[in-house]
Amino acid sequence: MQFLQEVFGPTFSTTPPARSDSAARIRSQRRCPNSAAHSPTATSSTSSPLLPSPPPSSASSASLPPPATTAARPTAGPTTRISTGASVLTDTKLATTDAVERCARSPGSGSGSASSSGSPGLVLVAATSGHDPAVVSAVVRGMCPGAVVAGCSTCQGVMTETGVASSPDSSQAVGVWMCTDERGKFSSCAEEMDTSPENRFSEAAAKRAATRAATEALAQLDERKPTLIWVQTAPGYEESVLAGVESVVGSDALIAGGSAADNTVSGEWWQLCNDRVYKNAVVVTMMVTDADAFPVFGSCYQATSHSGIVTRCSGRVLNEIDDKPAAEVYNRWTGYLISDSPRPPIGVYLGPSTVFPLGKFFGTEKSNGEDMYELMHPHRIEEDGSLSVFANVTKGMRVHLMAATTRQITNGIGSKISAAVRDLAPFNESAIVGSLMVFCAGCMMHVKASHGLASVAQKIKQSTNGAPFMAMHPFGEQGRFPACVVGNTEHKAAIGHGNLMFSAVIFGKATFGQTARADVFFSYCWGAKGSPTQSLVKTTADSLRREAKVTVWWDVERMGAGQNLDAEMRMGVQSASVFLLFLDEAYGGSHNCQAEYRYALEFGTPIVPVLLPGYLASRRAKGGIPQNQWWPESMPELQGLLYCDFGDEEAQQRNFAGLMHQVDNFRRLRHQKKVSLLPETPGDSL
Repeated sequence: MQFLQEVFGPTFSTTPPARSDSAARIRSQRRCPNSAAHSPTATSSTSSPLLPSPPPSSASSASLPPPATTAARPTAGPTTRISTGASVLTDTKLATTDAVERCARSPGSGSGSASSSGSPGLVLVAATSGHDPAVVSAVVRGMCPGAVVAGCSTCQGVMTETGVASSPDSSQAVGVWMCTDERGKFSSCAEEMDTSPENRFSEAAAKRAATRAATEALAQLDERKPTLIWVQTAPGYEESVLAGVESVVGSDALIAGGSAADNTVSGEWWQLCNDRVYKNAVVVTMMVTDADAFPVFGSCYQATSHSGIVTRCSGRVLNEIDDKPAAEVYNRWTGYLISDSPRPPIGVYLGPSTVFPLGKFFGTEKSNGEDMYELMHPHRIEEDGSLSVFANVTKGMRVHLMAATTRQITNGIGSKISAAVRDLAPFNESAIVGSLMVFCAGCMMHVKASHGLASVAQKIKQSTNGAPFMAMHPFGEQGRFPACVVGNTEHKAAIGHGNLMFSAVIFGKATFGQTARADVFFSYCWGAKGSPTQSLVKTTADSLRREAKVTVWWDVERMGAGQNLDAEMRMGVQSASVFLLFLDEAYGGSHNCQAEYRYALEFGTPIVPVLLPGYLASRRAKGGIPQNQWWPESMPELQGLLYCDFGDEEAQQRNFAGLMHQVDNFRRLRHQKKVSLLPETPGDSL
């Protein structure tokens, strides 16, 4: 107990309250009481033991050995500290106690710093449905007094940075995610939904419940803007729930979460909020953290060549695709995966359909040109040939057959998080302090059947630099899609709900340099006497922003007083999609320009030279230089690259479209480490 109090502060208790009456296991309360806010302080430097562990000798007085010391997480960053713990013990009280104690030894808990203390302000729990949620809540509140407590049931277990937490028979696990932040504030409120079969207005009821819960939770933040809104709800009406929350916090707020689940899709899921337990509620948890939050939402699937238009549907039931029974069309698209007969029999097909979900096109991501889809998991085939799914469908929607191999599902989440952090996050991997995730129960069970789930956990850990994380396995995933393009129309980032997807929120602290990521890096020598370079660069930057919809890095806008010039340039070049090199006679003699150029070569950032007015004429006037050698002798790497001639106003107007085309191509290829474009004839211009 002394060790735990040193980590979490003197209010931390290792004595959980007595087990509550079993009759109170699911108590349908209309409204959750007001939440609490906490302001702990913590640093970090310990590692978490592997799962499972032997049960503690006593639930009321656990004695823990001193934790092994590992490298501390960054202490110069935010005050936000995240820690995780999980247990596969079968007794609910012992398992919850074990999971909370493991949080004290998690790398993000701050243990190992004698001067740090403070109790968690927020505790999120995810436990299998066989555990008593009332006992889970009581134990957590007893051990973490004053903390906001929220959570829901998960399918078969959780994953953390220590690995997979699931009992041998996949029936029991308790996961705990704690956030400690001396500058933070947390709230959580819940509202029961009236979505009974006899209620014809269930979608409206779900939206109304979400609106009330979000309104109450927001009111408790003292007018502070939430960093993250984490939503946990009973499955069935997720789109309406998201609409209700968004009506309160606005479309720009970061909303993510997962639907409650059980082990057998039998409706045994639950939700909890502070001291109340629910069966069919919306739980809205809001976090104000010193750390920034960065969302990653997507799937491991790709669209096939099969698609069709929904011609008849109702809610989450696909009746017809292209005027034919939906089940027959789906069966044919999958190569008769469901049945050899053209008309598949009635039944539940969750297992086979996991590798072939349906997808609704959301848009093409602006940063890398990747097409994004909201997925729908085919569930059941009815007698009339209709096909039920776990997301809403609308008439006129085009649905695509999606596909993924077991290997793609296993590797996908880690690689996609890595790419997103590398290319888009406002902080580096080294600045990550922790993550909160959901990984679809269907994907989890599919990978688990091939004994690959431990690999998924390991790849997630690698993608977030080993920082603490917890991933539950829900029956629906909610997250934020990035800004995208549909046809010629640009759409801003938006919240979505899908199946067989993952949603991750990564916490870290951005610095000036780490927010300087942009599509295009402008490298030029603005100090050349009598040169109109800076004016031309500004005109080009404004035109690219307006016409190509790209972001631009150039020092006049990006640099601030007290910033490290070399560090800012290096970060800007490394994260850019394309390096525009505005070449004049002064460029080769500029130390800063040459440094930027060398960084572009080092990082493999694609280079497009732009020849400024007077440059070619001055080269030719020197004499002794071959007519077609436009590149400086000190920069031979430019030989063979396409250049853009901005030699005069007419050339600028004529060649801007070609420059914009090149910039757009490289932006779409941003996910590639190194791209070079060689012309058919060296020395050709755009």
